Amino acid sequence: MENLSFLYPPVYLILCGAAALAVTLILYYRNKIIPTTHRWQQYLLGSLRFLVSFLLAALLLSPFLKYQTSTIEKPIIVFGADVSESVPARMKPEQVDNYQRQLNQLANQLSGDYAIHRFSFGDGIHEGFSDSFADPVTDITQFLDYVYDQYNDQNLGAVILASDGLYNEGKNPVYGSKNLKAPVYGILLGDTTVQKDARIENVYYNDIVYLGDRFQVQIDVQADACDGDQSSLQIFLVEGENRTRSDQASISINRDPFFQSYNFILEADKPGIQHFRIALAPVPGEEATSNNYKDIYVDVLDARQNVLLLASTPHPDLAAIRQSLEKNKNYQVTTKLFGDQVDIQDYDLVVFDQLPAPGKSITALLKTMNDRKINRWFILGADTDINAFNQVQNALSITTQIRNTDEVTGELQNSFGLFNLSDALKDFLTEMPPLQSPFGEYNLRAGTTVLMNQVISKVETNYPLWLFHQDGELKTGILTAEGIWKWRLYDFLNHQDHQLIDELIDKTVQYLALQEDKRQFRVYLPKKIFRENEIVRMDAELYNQSYELVNDPDVFISIYNEKREEFRFTMDRRGLQYTLQAGYFPEGNYTYRATTTYNNEELTFNGSFSIQPVQLEMYNLTADRSVLESLAGNRNGKVVLPDAINTLSEQIKARQDVKPVAYAQSVTQPLLMIKWLFFILFALATIEWFLRRFWGGY
Repeated sequence: MENLSFLYPPVYLILCGAAALAVTLILYYRNKIIPTTHRWQQYLLGSLRFLVSFLLAALLLSPFLKYQTSTIEKPIIVFGADVSESVPARMKPEQVDNYQRQLNQLANQLSGDYAIHRFSFGDGIHEGFSDSFADPVTDITQFLDYVYDQYNDQNLGAVILASDGLYNEGKNPVYGSKNLKAPVYGILLGDTTVQKDARIENVYYNDIVYLGDRFQVQIDVQADACDGDQSSLQIFLVEGENRTRSDQASISINRDPFFQSYNFILEADKPGIQHFRIALAPVPGEEATSNNYKDIYVDVLDARQNVLLLASTPHPDLAAIRQSLEKNKNYQVTTKLFGDQVDIQDYDLVVFDQLPAPGKSITALLKTMNDRKINRWFILGADTDINAFNQVQNALSITTQIRNTDEVTGELQNSFGLFNLSDALKDFLTEMPPLQSPFGEYNLRAGTTVLMNQVISKVETNYPLWLFHQDGELKTGILTAEGIWKWRLYDFLNHQDHQLIDELIDKTVQYLALQEDKRQFRVYLPKKIFRENEIVRMDAELYNQSYELVNDPDVFISIYNEKREEFRFTMDRRGLQYTLQAGYFPEGNYTYRATTTYNNEELTFNGSFSIQPVQLEMYNLTADRSVLESLAGNRNGKVVLPDAINTLSEQIKARQDVKPVAYAQSVTQPLLMIKWLFFILFALATIEWFLRRFWGGY
């Protein structure tokens, strides 16, 4: 029902009428603008003028209409069809065709009374039904979550889920999407019959290891209906067309079902991405052998950093630092005394323990380190030659007249931000026993960041205890005290391990040993091993001579597979950087070469990555009816087989809770927004003007 209202009091309509009457009388009564003896003409023109003037004045009161509209919303039926690789593995081609035909017929039958929304799902969610079963993974919960997010506030009538019940990504669908209240009907695909099958169930391994390490690969083997059979498990190193057996194990299947884990220790003896194939020999009578093989890729990093501990004399601090660093396989630690033969260019970081010392100059050594951009860490003590120390670094100056030491502890500085420390370490630093620091007045130089200040006699000073300095590309660390071995013992005394002191030393060395990448042109990948269902993404940066980001020239990338086939791309610009979504690639090893030309100079960057097959869908091919039955049972639905798909139409139509919903909506519409009202006013004014001119007026 429509209702006319005004923004201002309706009593103002009287004023509108009075104003319209005044305009009309002035124009047609007082001035008599048409020469006529027929008064009806004047009355007609006056009426038109009054009507137009009144309506225009009334519109100034902002009138609006209030009315209600109603809409009928059909119940929504959401179809979800599993298109993963496992679905047709145990179905005959004619069974697959019949299932797809009946599913489309069911959707068409329901489309008259319901709003039908079709989806396919596997490793993602796609609109419409797909004829191919190519998704390498299945995430049923992801689909149910999507349905809830998209249709929770709509009239969702039912969800029809066609799947084999097998999932290998995401949460258990039985416990996922509990908020979904609509009934779920399941169509069980595949074959629930347990057939003779020996398979690789799971493989556990680290996909990143370091050169020289030995790493473990755990392989879980499962067999059904194979009691009494024999098999073997082998691991091969794949290099192009060549395969070298790395290890093997014999398997005696002595029970049904059979499950056993096998552990292999492999050697990371070559840097780069290593491809291994795991093969389980088929048992007699086994039909499905696609789950007897598994490919894994391991990135072997040659990333160990060489750390030299160079001391004036033997000291327990050397052992403490060495023991902390050797727990981390990223470090190769060497200990030398002053005067030993040292090839300094072999190291990424040099730790000077109480050097320089009287009669033991390191000036020549530091000159070579400066030329090679090798960072350093000074640990001061009673043997340190303070005057010589002041000359060989730019971080700290110590003024002293006597060779003496203070007992100091540390106070962590909240402003420190070069790296993060755990809360446990922060708390423990306040409890550490005192160290011995050279006596004197400490003055920091520009570019210095302090981790801890000295606390002397329980009074915090502005003298640094642990600090860092960066001068261009060179980093310097300084511990202005000796006796860190006591912190290591104290840590063990309180925690029965050295975890906290190891963290402090490891973070310090990690920061100092890390060499900043100063290449003008570089390409980044988020990782070096991608799955075959992942998009390969690359980012690139280009710097000018002032080390500012620029992206004026184009960047071209060529990706090569193992057959040296080339795939060419041009990177997109994003902000001041470059990016590329290269798409999906088949399994294998790939190299790439990125090129650009800047200031007439060609810049290149080379790298590699690998694509690893997913192989999840072939692990288990026996359909899991319990998943669909639990989903349907928890949501008041049912499960049918493919040959009974047509029965779902009557089941859904018989439900009293799957009905259309009527929505009433109150609408407010200003009259000024009604276009036809403008044309009425325009027509009345035009008629008045035409008649006045026709009858001789002006």
